[in-house]
Amino acid sequence: MEASPTTSPPPDWSQMQREILCPLCDYNLRGLSEARCPECGYQFDWEEVIAASHRHPYLFEHHPRRNVWSFFSTLVHSAGPSKFWSRLQPTHRLMPERMLLYWFVIAVPTAIASTVVLAFQVHRNFGVMNGLAPLQGILYRLDELADTAFPCVIVCLIWPWLTLASLLIFRTTMRRARIKSGHVLRCVIYSSDVGIVMGIPVAFALAAMNPYYYISQFGTWIWAWSLSRNLAIPLTILSLVLFTGYRLSIAYRDYLRFPKPISTVVASQVMVILISIKIYLLLSGN
Repeated sequence: MEASPTTSPPPDWSQMQREILCPLCDYNLRGLSEARCPECGYQFDWEEVIAASHRHPYLFEHHPRRNVWSFFSTLVHSAGPSKFWSRLQPTHRLMPERMLLYWFVIAVPTAIASTVVLAFQVHRNFGVMNGLAPLQGILYRLDELADTAFPCVIVCLIWPWLTLASLLIFRTTMRRARIKSGHVLRCVIYSSDVGIVMGIPVAFALAAMNPYYYISQFGTWIWAWSLSRNLAIPLTILSLVLFTGYRLSIAYRDYLRFPKPISTVVASQVMVILISIKIYLLLSGN
């Protein structure tokens, strides 16, 4: 997917008193006729950068006095990436600390809630069956948590940051290193927010199955449990790759306007997959 060519004419620089900067790298555009930044390669629309609006109508970054409303508005709207990224532009002011807060509010409570649910599931599957108290039941199968569930949680939580690191590497290799890192961070945060919520429950649903129940009730189903447990991390990674990768490619196409957004995102996600598998194997002791 190539960036769409601009159609608006350049400004009359003799009548333009203020400086016009590239929204991605802050390069001074004064005197240019082509709507492309010579520093970072960003292709823009003259009307867009001249009439720059620095405040977004609902983005969590820009509404610190309406945190709850802006948080849910951002989360809901980001689920539709085409419309979301067509409305969010590099001219909107970057606020990295608010982006990090947005991620924190999503990731940490989701991880805690999922861990609590899994703990109760472990107790129900193993503790109740063996007549153990809740804490005893959880400790009784703590190895299940440590070997499968917790590594999945870690992988889901660090996925956006591995993606950010890989995209920054590709940004440098594509000679667009002048792009401010905050723009790449924005693409990653708003492309992985829903993925975090989706990925962790998927891993838990596959990891918290009860093999003893299958043995006692249906004997041969132990094979199905073993297969599901072995597929937990690959399926979680696959869901993250497909969902996050699709949204990232749209962000790179419509927001950063990279010339080859799909290939850039695919290459970065392949790198993240390999690193994530290695981390999972190390954490699970395999």
